Amino acid sequence: MSTPPDHPTLLRTPGAPGRMPCEMPLDLWVSAYRVEQTGHNEWTVSIVGTRRVLYQGPGPIEFLVSPAPF
Repeated sequence: MSTPPDHPTLLRTPGAPGRMPCEMPLDLWVSAYRVEQTGHNEWTVSIVGTRRVLYQGPGPIEFLVSPAPF
């Protein structure tokens, strides 16, 4: 895999009802992650090469690029 971006990838997931969404910085490019819908409103995000699960929970989820470098 190549060097991570200067402006990291963020994983945005729903927050608790009535709360702001949660954002988690990720170390790799978006293409390094796999997203699967595993139930009606259940999503899993894992790393492609290792299958390590980073998130499992309600959706929708989305990937963003941070507006600021970390």
